[in-house]
Amino acid sequence: MRIFAIVNMKGGVAKTTTACNMAYLLSKHGKRVLLIDNDIQGNASSFFKQTKMAGDKTIADVFRGAPIRAAIKRTDYDGLHVVMGDMDLAAVNMELLADRERAGRAAMILQEQLKTVQDEFDYAVIDCAPNMTPNVINAFMAATDIIVPLEIDGFSIDGLREVEARVLEANTAGHRVRLSGVLVTKYNARTKMDREGLEFLKTRTKFPVFDHVIHMSVKVKESVFSHVPVVEYARKSRPAEDYRGFMQELVPNLGTR
Repeated sequence: MRIFAIVNMKGGVAKTTTACNMAYLLSKHGKRVLLIDNDIQGNASSFFKQTKMAGDKTIADVFRGAPIRAAIKRTDYDGLHVVMGDMDLAAVNMELLADRERAGRAAMILQEQLKTVQDEFDYAVIDCAPNMTPNVINAFMAATDIIVPLEIDGFSIDGLREVEARVLEANTAGHRVRLSGVLVTKYNARTKMDREGLEFLKTRTKFPVFDHVIHMSVKVKESVFSHVPVVEYARKSRPAEDYRGFMQELVPNLGTR
């Protein structure tokens, strides 16, 4: 199972939008996909119309020891399943930080849980919160690939260096994960800052940058309000084409449609 963690230390850079469209596109090509909402806000869960009911397990319960299989829920899309996130993650992070007896294994919980369902899914997509709390560190230790959605601004590079440091730490700890690439989002080619910022990322830094960028468009916001991935909501829109192109880069044998 290939596991994509969608991370950035900054919020508002389209991490959840990217995670949801990735998961949807993979499922549309016949792949078995598990989307893990690893964010206290639970936006990926709500995007796919998942609501916590009495007795439902979430990713917070998984970190507390519940089997991940018990937290997996079907969506309206064939092959696409979700593990919900919710506000309880805040308490879980405090518990993991305070539990010194499990300190050595606390970062490995998600990795170990995903191994129990690795034969049931082709891909997992982990939508992460914009911080470096224990649940996000777990994503680094579970993932095979790190994807960094990034909006061009003056603080972008600082966040990338932080992500790179965590990738190096994960590899040093014996887990093989790679920074697969930076995905520039909310791109506006009409602005000098975006054009020059993209050029700087590609030519003046060592970070891998995907050829495709996600152009800014009102269609993305409309799709979020409609709870439909933009690649389905507005198939011929620029961002829909961008996401399909990006996925072709990321998974070359996937194909697009």
